[in-house]
Amino acid sequence: MLTIRDAFQRNGKQIEKYSNKISGIRKMQKELEAKIEEDPENAEAYQGEYDKLELSYQALLEKRDEYMDYGGKLMEQSMLIHNAKVAEQQAEAMNKAADDMAKCMEVASRYGRGERVSAKDLQKLMQMFPDLYKMAVAQRMMEEHRDNRKQKDVFDDEDDTPKDLSVTEEVANTEASIAPPEMAEPETVIAESNSAAEM
Repeated sequence: MLTIRDAFQRNGKQIEKYSNKISGIRKMQKELEAKIEEDPENAEAYQGEYDKLELSYQALLEKRDEYMDYGGKLMEQSMLIHNAKVAEQQAEAMNKAADDMAKCMEVASRYGRGERVSAKDLQKLMQMFPDLYKMAVAQRMMEEHRDNRKQKDVFDDEDDTPKDLSVTEEVANTEASIAPPEMAEPETVIAESNSAAEM
């Protein structure tokens, strides 16, 4: 398996070799150009050598360009993988931060209500979210103050005579709009019924 690192190293060495060869050929071509100018009689022979060097030069340039293109593609692949890994790490870090935040909110809530909380949890809360820790401490102090102060009776200042009537009493005290039957004692009703029967 060829790793990206190994591919970069191998490709870099190839580009360096080709660049050195190209440079050497360029130098030989310059020397031949000088000889052609100095010795016009042998210019044709020098030109033949120059043309061979030019063919080699062009072939080396083409192959070096292939290696350079490959290096660019390797770089692109490396960047894509790097960016994907960074995004994955950031997502993991964000998930951990969200979990830590939820845990700290729970610790702050419990502590603020006066519940027992471990020193380790309080320390984490204090380190990660100092403002939330301060709010939890303030809430806890208020809870303790509320629990410790003497509770006054809510109805202490009022007299025991009812001022407001209940709905049932209000209904009972409303004037009846239906006329009541004639009032009679039971004995009277019995006596009247007996006298009616005798008739």
